[in-house]
Amino acid sequence: MKKHKKKSRSSHSRYTSPNESINQGDHYQPPPRRTIRPREVKVFFPQFFGKDDVESYLDWEMKVEQLFPCHKVSEERKVPLATLSFQGHAMYWWTALERKRRLHNDPPIRYWNDLKSAMRRRHIPTYYGRELMNKLQRLQQRIGKVTSHTSSRTSDIKCFKCLGRGHIASQCPTKKVMIMMGHDIYSSQDEAITFSSNSEEEASDEEENVESTFPYEGELLMIRRLLNNQPSGTLSQRENIFNTRCKVLNNACSLIVDSGSWCNYCSTRLVEKLDLTSSPQPKPYQLHWLNEDGDLVVDQLVKVKLSIGNYEDVVLCDVVPMEACHILLGRPWQFDKKTMHIDLTNEITFTHREKKFVLHPLSPQQVVEDQAQMKLKRESEKRLKKKKKREKKSL
Repeated sequence: MKKHKKKSRSSHSRYTSPNESINQGDHYQPPPRRTIRPREVKVFFPQFFGKDDVESYLDWEMKVEQLFPCHKVSEERKVPLATLSFQGHAMYWWTALERKRRLHNDPPIRYWNDLKSAMRRRHIPTYYGRELMNKLQRLQQRIGKVTSHTSSRTSDIKCFKCLGRGHIASQCPTKKVMIMMGHDIYSSQDEAITFSSNSEEEASDEEENVESTFPYEGELLMIRRLLNNQPSGTLSQRENIFNTRCKVLNNACSLIVDSGSWCNYCSTRLVEKLDLTSSPQPKPYQLHWLNEDGDLVVDQLVKVKLSIGNYEDVVLCDVVPMEACHILLGRPWQFDKKTMHIDLTNEITFTHREKKFVLHPLSPQQVVEDQAQMKLKRESEKRLKKKKKREKKSL
């Protein structure tokens, strides 16, 4: 009886105290905890169809650049996510671009800045920036008309020095005065143009030698000077691009500096008249805006040795048939010389062989005169060609 009681007591203690086995860890495993992962937010980019609309492309580019930091998109995912939004023409253009880069063994586009540069070359024309500047100038002109009546009385005053209006001879803005004080250079025409130099970059305080170069005086490729019908205009450079004359093989040539041109150009007329030696263009391309007869294949290069005053240089130019000037210096020349354009005086400053030069433009009257001379020469050459053809037919 005593043994039976002991067994029941032990069995009772076994089944009535399950917490003891739990505390001892016998055959008990806690349930696994569920880890809740945050769901990734889906990124929806606006669709881009690749139409020839600059405004729509710029809107799409701005919207995409706003979405990148908002969704914390890494640099490696920017290009794939952006190209997924291409539709229609944009998708075909992107496929063709990838195929072309693979054929030329070029690395694929992996970064957003490279893709944006390629799309800007495709959808934004080179003249778009100039059109915006023209619109801004027209808007400023409209605003200026409101307050133009305040200066109408002074417009009748005539200067006997430069024959301009709006000032007297003692206040003529064509005076050339150069004052050098310390590191600042105050230039001419009653406007202080300061070129501040950094004391950390320059070790000495010596005065900088500035060379002012004026247009070369001479007849444009042996053209007769037009003495009658001289235009009586103003000396203001407000509506003029930079026109000047340079010397090429002791001949006066018309030269234009245009920041909207992506290449340096030389006229075929100049190459033929001066018998300059040209070379094949390693990468020929087509132009349309210089010739109204259709696309023009540019496949020739020429090195032109020119001089304006004491400035002498050799410029590599593409040979094209243009009538606006003999030589056109575009962005390559301005980039290499690190030029700075002064809008008020229409002057160009740059450094060449450790010497600073200031190029002065032609006056509007001189520009019109040069254009009339070149037009007269072209007409005489056309008449001479027609005469030779008639003589050949008669023979």
